[in-house]
Amino acid sequence: MFFKHIVVSCLLAFGAHATTADSKTYIVTLKQGINIQSHVAERREGFEIKHIYSTVFNGYSVALSPSALKALKYSKDVRDIELDQTFAIPAGTNVASVQLGKVGGLPPKRANGGAGVDIYFFDTGSPLIQQITLHF
Repeated sequence: MFFKHIVVSCLLAFGAHATTADSKTYIVTLKQGINIQSHVAERREGFEIKHIYSTVFNGYSVALSPSALKALKYSKDVRDIELDQTFAIPAGTNVASVQLGKVGGLPPKRANGGAGVDIYFFDTGSPLIQQITLHF
């Protein structure tokens, strides 16, 4: 959670602007082992599923009424609730590039497989990152 605040601070420092996709749309992350279908079946009024996420994390996007949001905050199934937002860095912002080969001991670009290719990454610090696999 602390890293999330650092990320937002960095985006704002680079001139990023946040806009809400829908002032009542949220991303809900469920605790590990919670079944999304049974969790959603318990919800009634003021609860409209927009998208279910299951590959990288266990959760969903949902439009919530204020009362449904309040009830969901007290659910023991829920790990985190975040307002759905879009961050954009204005064109022309000079962000220092990082050479992937120098970070974390990863191998440098291969002569034929990566010539002329720059790779940039953004680490969210999320513990869910274990599900993402890099192939070289």
